[in-house]
Amino acid sequence: MLSRNTDMEKMAAALYILAPGNSFIYYGEEVGLTGSGKDENKRLPMLWSIADKTGITNPPPNAEFFEQSEQGVKEQLADKESLLRYYIKLIDIKNSYIEIAGGLITAIETPDSSIVAFSCAYEGDEVIVLHNLSTEPVTLTVDKTKVEYKKIAECISVNGDKSKLKGDTLSMPGRSSVILK
Repeated sequence: MLSRNTDMEKMAAALYILAPGNSFIYYGEEVGLTGSGKDENKRLPMLWSIADKTGITNPPPNAEFFEQSEQGVKEQLADKESLLRYYIKLIDIKNSYIEIAGGLITAIETPDSSIVAFSCAYEGDEVIVLHNLSTEPVTLTVDKTKVEYKKIAECISVNGDKSKLKGDTLSMPGRSSVILK
């Protein structure tokens, strides 16, 4: 569905990992493995390394899908901009905020259809999670009468650009996520 587009894979991961509740990562999606159709195509071997084939098993009998990622686990761990490193950062963020991991979600309306926003509240503490789904930067006004916040607690984007909050104005790069606390 995401057409093997790493930026879209990163944004999809941010949407579901930074939502309340338990996130499920299906085997290999964190490194860009894909498989569709019959079951055997969804159980292909983990690509541990492109250069070192040690430990890589054979695909299940009757598998028909053999498209590989450009990088294996080893290469992605060494690449700070890789899909795997993005997943690691998202999981670290979620684990740092009980409000996200175990909170109650409330949708927040935004003036821009490319922005998804919601609050996560847990035992009196609250964070606001915003996602810019557009490839373009977005600037919006955060209404202090509706949203209590102090600062950008976390920001992550597919290209490494940072979000900025000046007064009531939040600037987000394309395909990025922000947590206000």
